Amino acid sequence: MILLIHKEGIIGQDSHRTDMEQLIPDASGGDSWQSIYFRDRWIGYVRTTVTHGTERNHIRSFSFLRFRLFNELRNIIITSDQELDARFRLLAFNAAVSGVTDLRLKGTLMGNQMLIDISYGASMQKKAIEVHDDFFIDQNILHLIHGKSRKVGDSYSFSIFNPLTLTTEKVIARVVAREGDRLLIETSFGGLTAKTWIDSKGVVVREEMQNGWVLMVDSADNVRNRLAHLDGEAVDIARELAVVTSRTIENPRTVRYLKIRAGGVNIDNFELENARQHIQDRTKGIVEITITCPGEHTGVTPPGGEGNLDRFLRPSHLIDSADVSIRKTALEIVGDEKDRWRASRRIGKWVYEHLEKTMLPDIPVATEILKNRRGDCNEHTVLFVALARAAGIPADLSAGLVYMNDGFYYHAWPKVFVGEWIHIDPTFGQDIADATHFELVSGDIAAQAKIALAMGNISIDILDAAYENKNNFCGDSDSSP
Repeated sequence: MILLIHKEGIIGQDSHRTDMEQLIPDASGGDSWQSIYFRDRWIGYVRTTVTHGTERNHIRSFSFLRFRLFNELRNIIITSDQELDARFRLLAFNAAVSGVTDLRLKGTLMGNQMLIDISYGASMQKKAIEVHDDFFIDQNILHLIHGKSRKVGDSYSFSIFNPLTLTTEKVIARVVAREGDRLLIETSFGGLTAKTWIDSKGVVVREEMQNGWVLMVDSADNVRNRLAHLDGEAVDIARELAVVTSRTIENPRTVRYLKIRAGGVNIDNFELENARQHIQDRTKGIVEITITCPGEHTGVTPPGGEGNLDRFLRPSHLIDSADVSIRKTALEIVGDEKDRWRASRRIGKWVYEHLEKTMLPDIPVATEILKNRRGDCNEHTVLFVALARAAGIPADLSAGLVYMNDGFYYHAWPKVFVGEWIHIDPTFGQDIADATHFELVSGDIAAQAKIALAMGNISIDILDAAYENKNNFCGDSDSSP
């Protein structure tokens, strides 16, 4: 994750402000390597190089990740290059994520604003972030905190720039212990926590994150040896994070009612109450899911009496529904259909039939998806929502778990407002998403970040289920693509 840090001072016994350069190691520079593990299996590395000069400093970072998603092998490269002044205040940076669709960011400090150019494939956007103090970006910013100069009880407050949401978010880092010449620092961000051990040279020796991610200091020779002996073996992250159940569902796409018990997480952290989900027992985590069918349908443009639906019609940096190609495609699909539900079904059918089904560890941008015509549930969902909004249909993203094969897997699907919210799944070709779709969060990419709270923690017990004879939940002979 690329970090844009806005220092707000140290909270603790020292009440005065601390200059950023006091947190920088005294050494003239350094080259550090860390290996990345997921549940004790090596999946990549991070190399960070710090170069000091009399007037300018540079921090360069290169990360490589190799893993599988449902048995499809993927390689991801993340790079960042930042230029800082003598006091380690950011002047400019370049960052990139390469894998399927390339993400590139270029930032330049102008007065009290950081001007950022963002490109997702051929899609270009600009963003200005106001800054008031020392700040900089790095994939592992904590390696710059000198282990000898900090003490237990110190706290740091940062603002993180998230390239997926183009927003800044708060991070709190606390020095909780000293273990020999190492500091143990705990960070909290969006409800998630991580532990980082930093030595006296300011190098991250070990970092432990939720869900089984670990970063450990390594040597260049060890990393190069691993790379030289890479074969087809790689950890399948999707399968590792699946929630296995003791009871199986033979035909999950025909489930119209499901009763489950969710454990291992605080259900209050998620949005479990909606039109088709009901918390029957909050203490025990018992949730009922019942498919909903559309009732009275209204026109494509929502009338003012339906409440505030404007935000479900507006474009965003990933759901670029105002783009000419998206609007043109939406018009071709919907035609002269004025009924929102029938129009939604047309869009769902088109997305299902025109996107190749493949797993992509990608940043889903609607215009890029429309051009490339392939992807997993994220691409199907983002493109559907963009086309629906372009057609004047209020639409939103849902994220959670769905039952497939032998358990629940993390999944995304859309929903549309047609007098009520109706869940659709264009990845599976379902006009009505079956009741094994367990929604944890809804909203754009920023809102969906909360789903990380469940990964590796949640458990699900299937208590009851009811089925239809076929994938036709609402009795409409034309309800399935």
